[in-house]
Amino acid sequence: MRFGSDFGMAATGTSVRYGLAAAFKEDTLYYRCRCKRPLARIRHAILSTVTARRGLDGHRAFSLSALVSPYAASTTAVYGWYPDRYGAKDAFRIGNYNLLASIGGNFALEFLYSGPHSFLTRIHMHSMHGAPDQDPRP
Repeated sequence: MRFGSDFGMAATGTSVRYGLAAAFKEDTLYYRCRCKRPLARIRHAILSTVTARRGLDGHRAFSLSALVSPYAASTTAVYGWYPDRYGAKDAFRIGNYNLLASIGGNFALEFLYSGPHSFLTRIHMHSMHGAPDQDPRP
């Protein structure tokens, strides 16, 4: 039952995230920071949780889809299959946990990444097709 609940939340959150991202023409995938300083990389991982790339130049901007999706997933779970047991406060709390988990995933992609054939890349399903190239140097 827990697996089904988590799977339903993940499916809802992903559908909302990428559905809204498509509507707003955003790219919500995580891209590693090109900076070398650890604090700059930490800041990038945290800010990338609520930002997305927009436009042809790929500039970063606040992303409503990245912010709304964890809360949409938790609200669906709370009111969809546990309406008598949980309420709005619980949906907000679970959404906060989902947002923190997203930050943790960004940290893993930022600091544990070890190349294009690593396990994390396979999980992230990183695709460069159509992604803006920030650095024109080879």
